[in-house]
Amino acid sequence: MSSVWTTVRVLVAVQVVLLLFWIAWSSTSPGSMVALSSLTTTAAGVASSSDDVAFIDDDDRKVDCICPEAAACPSLPACPSLPPPTPPPPCPTAPQAGQAVPTLPASASVADLLASQLPTNNGRIGVMFLSNNPSPELLSFAAEITNSSCLFDVYIVADNNSWVSPVALLKRPKDLQRPLPEAECILGRPREFALVQYEDQMIIDAYFTGMNRMVNEKKAQRLGKPLAIASWEKAFYAMIHEPVYNNYSFYWLLEEDTFVPSVWALEQLTKKSFSFQADFVSSPVYRQEIDRYWPFWWDFEKADFPKPWFESMVNIIGFTPKYVRKIRDVVDKWHRLFFLESLINTVAENSEDIRVYRPVELTSIQFYDSEHYKLEDITPYPTFFFHPIRNFATHDEFRRQLKALNLTGPPPPRAA
Repeated sequence: MSSVWTTVRVLVAVQVVLLLFWIAWSSTSPGSMVALSSLTTTAAGVASSSDDVAFIDDDDRKVDCICPEAAACPSLPACPSLPPPTPPPPCPTAPQAGQAVPTLPASASVADLLASQLPTNNGRIGVMFLSNNPSPELLSFAAEITNSSCLFDVYIVADNNSWVSPVALLKRPKDLQRPLPEAECILGRPREFALVQYEDQMIIDAYFTGMNRMVNEKKAQRLGKPLAIASWEKAFYAMIHEPVYNNYSFYWLLEEDTFVPSVWALEQLTKKSFSFQADFVSSPVYRQEIDRYWPFWWDFEKADFPKPWFESMVNIIGFTPKYVRKIRDVVDKWHRLFFLESLINTVAENSEDIRVYRPVELTSIQFYDSEHYKLEDITPYPTFFFHPIRNFATHDEFRRQLKALNLTGPPPPRAA
């Protein structure tokens, strides 16, 4: 009888230990951000050179919003939770040492800002949507962007090479070895957007591998091949090796399940990024020393990648060609890439000449179940980008509702 009770006590002890380990792991993983929504702010976070940055504090796991210069903020506003009660006021932007932030009239348009700060070869910005089989909703929104804004050239990177578009699209780089047509953009008149497809082996031979091991391994098993890559590797390959893509002065990279509330919201985020003279834009970042139980550091550890390491959600990022060259340097040195959520931010944070900006509009890029977001979560924040929403029909519905509530900015001028 005593041996039975001994066995029971041992089993109970093991269960308690496992429960404590699970609690410790879940409290330090990126997915635990939902539990942080009830926490108060603290001034003990890690300062950064970027604006509107959210860091997790190692001691009490609280969220800070940090200004570039502490003196610039009268107080530290709370980062928004989901759904947050009120949007936090943005911290005033401050220039880095020896670098002035340009001043423009409050009424300056995004196009004026572009012309004054980022001269480009074709006068526009490259926007790449990353997808496997692009949805009809994505194709529709890509057309809306190109027809309602002269700022953006839109590309859809389709990982599945057997996918055939239901509408006629230019295909890069097969059709034309040049940028999208440089004819004068007239709002309201149709413009082209392009489909990007590459054979996997060509990208693998160029050493663009390893950015999303879980997705790539599943794809390799499905294809019966030892190695596979996805749309992330193809997008960076295009920007580095194809002249048709690398003549832009700024890029946005967005995964298809990232909800973009409106073309106007993308323009406003672009304007803020230009005002800050950003080389790299993304959602809040976490240091390896703080988020040390994150399960994907092993990729860096195995390669002895230089520290410090950082990670964040990267479902939407913006960057300049200066940042693209940093990614090219990684490929040249290591003959591979690394897990995207750690590589992308570590490269940015460890480059002294890369000016990093983490706007409040991207604090809603999180690791949630796709059913988490409802319309009432979206409407108070019409310029915030949300991830993930994997029901793509919901994207169209949310944008329609925001437009009905006059939350998508002024309507574009009609074509003459």
